[in-house]
Amino acid sequence: MTREPSTVEEPIGKSWGCSWRATATDRRNGRTANVWVFVWMAVFMTANSVVQLGHEDSFPLATLGLVATALFAIPAVRSYGRFVRQADELTRVIQLQAMAAGFAAGVVASFLEPFVGALFGQLPQPAAMLDVLHFMNPLVPMILVYSATVTILQRRYSR
Repeated sequence: MTREPSTVEEPIGKSWGCSWRATATDRRNGRTANVWVFVWMAVFMTANSVVQLGHEDSFPLATLGLVATALFAIPAVRSYGRFVRQADELTRVIQLQAMAAGFAAGVVASFLEPFVGALFGQLPQPAAMLDVLHFMNPLVPMILVYSATVTILQRRYSR
């Protein structure tokens, strides 16, 4: 038995990762995409930690981590694609602009990474912190700028 999607709109703050006036289908697709992205992120971080803490010969662990991360990327990307395809036009525009801003932030961060690494390399810090800064430098601005852009544009267009 399949249910028809609800056309009842819900105000901002009630939906999780969806548009400010999300339908039931939008909320469901948004939740599904978010769950798969969080699972993908957890698998990636676990695989990376295992490889970083691995033994001298970490090739099998690295291969397993690569395969696991790639396999969990498939449902994450598919569910996000379903969310965007089934969303309304304004949500698509918001997602596209947020992706562009996040991508630009990642490109700029990757260009600045050697300079930031040199700056932080001069400061006394634990070695583990330098590893985290080196590894995740382009990824963190991408995620933060994407999230901030979605939030800003949703608030701008909800008026």
